Amino acid sequence: MQARTSSFTPAARRDGLKLYFEALLLLLLAAGFAALVGTGFFGAGIIAVGAGALLLRGLFLWRGYQPRIPAHWITAITLLYILFYGVDYYLLGSNFLTATAHLVLFVAVVKLFTASAPRDYLYLCVLAFLEILTATTLTVAAGFFFFLVVFILLLVATFVAYEMFRAGQAAAPGQAAAYPARRLRTSLAGISLAMAAGIVVLAAGLFFILPRLSYRYWNPMLARAGISGFSNQVRLGAVSRLQRDPQVLLHIRLLGPRAHSRAMRRLARHIYWRGRALSSFNGRSWFDPARPRVLRSAFGRVEFPPSFYPGRPSRLLQYRIVMAPLGTGVLFLAPGVRLILTSFPDLSDDATQTITSLGASAGGASYTAVSDIGQPAPAQLRRAGRQIPAAIRRRDLQLPPHLDPRLPALARAIVAHAPRDAWDRMRVLQLYLRAHEHYTLTGLPGGRDPLANFLFRTHAGDCEYFASALAILGRLDGVPTRVVNGFVTGPYNRYSGEFLVRGEDAHSWVEAYFPPPAPAGSRGLVTASAWRAWLTPGLGKASLGTWVGFDATPPGAAPSLHGPWARAMLLLDAAQTFWQDWVVNYDFFHQVRLARALRQDWRVRLRTGRNWLRAAWNQLTGRGRKIPIAIQLAPRHPRRTVAVILVLGFCLTFLGYGLRRRRNLARTQALTPGQQLAIRSWRRAHAWLRSAGYARAPAQTPMEMAEQLPPSELRRAYLELAGVYEACRFGGAAEGGMAAPAPRLRQNLRALRQALRAEKAAAHPPRL
Repeated sequence: MQARTSSFTPAARRDGLKLYFEALLLLLLAAGFAALVGTGFFGAGIIAVGAGALLLRGLFLWRGYQPRIPAHWITAITLLYILFYGVDYYLLGSNFLTATAHLVLFVAVVKLFTASAPRDYLYLCVLAFLEILTATTLTVAAGFFFFLVVFILLLVATFVAYEMFRAGQAAAPGQAAAYPARRLRTSLAGISLAMAAGIVVLAAGLFFILPRLSYRYWNPMLARAGISGFSNQVRLGAVSRLQRDPQVLLHIRLLGPRAHSRAMRRLARHIYWRGRALSSFNGRSWFDPARPRVLRSAFGRVEFPPSFYPGRPSRLLQYRIVMAPLGTGVLFLAPGVRLILTSFPDLSDDATQTITSLGASAGGASYTAVSDIGQPAPAQLRRAGRQIPAAIRRRDLQLPPHLDPRLPALARAIVAHAPRDAWDRMRVLQLYLRAHEHYTLTGLPGGRDPLANFLFRTHAGDCEYFASALAILGRLDGVPTRVVNGFVTGPYNRYSGEFLVRGEDAHSWVEAYFPPPAPAGSRGLVTASAWRAWLTPGLGKASLGTWVGFDATPPGAAPSLHGPWARAMLLLDAAQTFWQDWVVNYDFFHQVRLARALRQDWRVRLRTGRNWLRAAWNQLTGRGRKIPIAIQLAPRHPRRTVAVILVLGFCLTFLGYGLRRRRNLARTQALTPGQQLAIRSWRRAHAWLRSAGYARAPAQTPMEMAEQLPPSELRRAYLELAGVYEACRFGGAAEGGMAAPAPRLRQNLRALRQALRAEKAAAHPPRL
């Protein structure tokens, strides 16, 4: 399986450039594989095989071995994997992109252990690019940005090293050996880093200049095909699978001047986000037989008429929702929607007020909406009328064909002592279910009649069973009801200012219909004149009355978000939110928003800078006028003035000394110790001569300087020192180290110093 080849001989192993290129190529494949693993589409077995292959190849590279696999083995393995590709796609449940990613990984592993020629290395670079391209189509997570930047850096470095490697292969042996390997690798790494940084900066500029289509249009495989609970037909227990998912599915941001106040946050925690409403029940599943209608949209703007109910307060809530890929076209909204702003060309709704997108999945979309969440007071609902429109009666009072006979008896027994109004009777049914049934996600009731098994045998189920039981019991009591699947509001992320809605926040509840109250004297019936009085322009009969939510599921404990781990998760989610908002969903609207923000920011900065310059000028001119006064008052405070001058002088001196020392070190760091000693001795000698009045010009040679000295012992000592200096500095006499030139230099310096003292004594004889 393994054999030592000539390409990895000890001589070739010393070729640092080749090892540098092969190591970069292996890291490039590892970066592409890490990006694929980060998508979450690979199982533990695939990850173990890929990581093991990369580690084994890295070990071979470090030890200098080239694995050699027989050609007939490669042919057999390839033919077997062609058969496995069909099994992976059709039988193992992998989609096209996942099966293709497995194929790319297989080809990369095989080529990794068989590459020997430059063409094979080029194939490995292409396979690494296919890995990162496959990861691009499989994920939109923020962590992919890190893998992409690392991949770009390694790709540039690999291509640069590959070109140098090819040039080295084509060059003559003597020329190839002349390059210093370590310095060359350092230079190549710096050039590659600079080129990768330029590519990232240029790509970032193009990114903000050019808008893109959202990924939901070109990448349908991102949708979660296994999600349930938001289709036209939902079987009891289907939502429980979604409730086990801890992933964040919705990010909800409240908008408005008081959006982040505590009062608004408390209000948002009690909002139910409607998804799919279902009105028909066959004993096992809820479904919606109503046919949707296309809504009129003006550039993604859809307005809805307000629902009419006497005495109902109006409370508008503006919010923005970013959805994860859910594989459904349903838009999740607060009840009482009045306005939607989306990037979808068409929307639809039905009689249950379920709003969906047409032609594209809403997964990954972001949209803004305004809802009127105001609800009538219980006292107003107790005065609700009794006249129910025929369409609502026919649709929302329907009962399954094979209804258990115990259900009507149970409904009558529960509301036997309740008031006659629909509000109190629905409240009594809701409190009964909360008190007598238990919530669970395991061991859900089944059989022919799961609802009867829930109420009379197991007494335990998830929110769908509670909502179904309340809806059927309400219908048996004559109250129109429908089941709504959606989400409750999750925890608040203070770092991103958004509410997080996870899969475990999926919920089912009931909406009951309440007709408008009857006018006085009509004995509970709404007269035709009253209907005409309540109808306002633009409203239809469906707008009469109101739907009120009832939740029979027992309340659970809210998730805790305390501790360092929870805070770290919130920070990661805030980064993911930024990625989704400004990278994945970046479009023309984001460009306009960014341009407005930049314009406003520059206006503020220019105004602030102008005010600062004006204030600085006024302060400067004011201080200038005070200078004569300060000069006059300076003698009164001599100690302070002297202290300031001394501190400034010390700082300037220390700074100059540091700069001069740094400059001298930079000049002499490439010299030998003997050469450095010669330079210090030469400078010291000229300092002594300068103090004695013999200054040397910068352009003078040692011989010209010696002619300025008197023909005495001083000139002789200077010439001897100059000869030793030139021999040590330029002649190579100091190559043996510091011990050889040190005694001679000290001896010549001592002789020069004695000659200077003798000259000074002769010029200034002592007085007698």
